[in-house]
Amino acid sequence: EAIEEWLRHHDTSPVTNAVLPIKQTFPNYSLRSAIRDFVARAESVEATVDHQDEQLDLLKRAMGYVQKAVLKAILGGEGAGGGGAASPTSVDDLMKHENAVRQAFAIFDTNSDGVLDAAEFKALFQQQQQQQQQQEEAGGGGEKEAAAKEGSFSDEEVREIMTMIDIDENGTIEVEEFLEWLFGKGQWQKSKDS
Repeated sequence: EAIEEWLRHHDTSPVTNAVLPIKQTFPNYSLRSAIRDFVARAESVEATVDHQDEQLDLLKRAMGYVQKAVLKAILGGEGAGGGGAASPTSVDDLMKHENAVRQAFAIFDTNSDGVLDAAEFKALFQQQQQQQQQQEEAGGGGEKEAAAKEGSFSDEEVREIMTMIDIDENGTIEVEEFLEWLFGKGQWQKSKDS
């Protein structure tokens, strides 16, 4: 349209200012097709990036949630410090206590088969949500609403989190995958935020 408008009032090229032998326009189908392909790819990349950002946010939120659940399991269990070492007393301190996290994992592994299946992983979240709801009922105010938003995960989100943690894609979470998530990715996310 802009080219046609130019040609209505000029008989020169808008690029070179040279006189044009003809003022007729022709559609450039190959360029149109290339532009459409480019736009489609760009939209696809944007959707992929948005999805990856959403997954990262979900994993970060879940990680904080699970770290609190692990800490509660350690503090609630007997001898969770392991080998005479002091037990962690805060989420930050938790990152220094791999043996304690292994023992908490064993607590979450209710059927003692060495892995967390979908039901056990979901139960870990449900248990933490119930404890958080009890604390919210005892508390109140704006903190209650913020905690509810931060601490609630749909069944679909829990399945998605499990899929992202399950490195070998066998449908269960082994203790090494659990540790990789909490210690490996956890440290990366912590340093990325700072």
